[in-house]
Amino acid sequence: MKIFPPEPQVALYEEGFEECDVLQRAKVGKSLSELVERVEDPMVVALNGGWGTGKTYFLKRWVGAHILDNAGTATTVYFDAFANDYLSDPLPSLVATLSERFPQADEGTVRRIKAAAFKFAKPLARIGVAMATFGATEALAPVGDAAVNALSTEASDALENYWSQESGRRAAIEEFRSALKELVAIQKKEEDEPTSVGARLVIVVDELDRCRPDYALEVLEVIKHFFAIPGIAFVLGVNLKALENSVKARYGSDIDAVSVRARGVISMPSTV
Repeated sequence: MKIFPPEPQVALYEEGFEECDVLQRAKVGKSLSELVERVEDPMVVALNGGWGTGKTYFLKRWVGAHILDNAGTATTVYFDAFANDYLSDPLPSLVATLSERFPQADEGTVRRIKAAAFKFAKPLARIGVAMATFGATEALAPVGDAAVNALSTEASDALENYWSQESGRRAAIEEFRSALKELVAIQKKEEDEPTSVGARLVIVVDELDRCRPDYALEVLEVIKHFFAIPGIAFVLGVNLKALENSVKARYGSDIDAVSVRARGVISMPSTV
């Protein structure tokens, strides 16, 4: 039986790769930084590797090294999907993690993102989670008092009617994407060249292969429908074979799960 040592503690965003870098992960990290800084179109990159190959260690180091060591200009955000898969909806947790990374960003923009995302948090089972995530009731103004009093039967019925309106959902997703575009624009540094391209925001989604199959696919659907805008890139820490099994678990064994791939794939070394 193979025993893995405890995972080293890493101060997110505050440190890059160690000087003793036997596996040359810093070199791989630099290549990843160059990629996300070069491509502005919506992009998803998969960091592929089996369990125990060091994907989490690499990604936690890279979110700091991107700016500290690799001269990156894009803001990095680290999201642990496995730590949040006890929920049925990844969007509130992902938005909460995103907002925590921008304490100095335009407050109105962040609040717009939160408010729009809340509209997609399904009522009843999710309402308590959403309220705890977003905190201030004023951020939920578009939903009104129904959100605050959602534990009552009458309020729950009112929310169900709200979610059933197709026009309301379309308006909410447009509001969400509009606010995201504004947040991306804020990240453009004053010293950047007018013609510079590349991601302004890179969201790292780690431990995706350890999540429940339905949650892992929910994360991918959220990325596709909510975050596919220029200037935002995703890096997924995943075992692609396990992800393919998740696809088959939901859609059946006959589905071509191999075709469900990211735009780029970076493989971890087979030995750590």
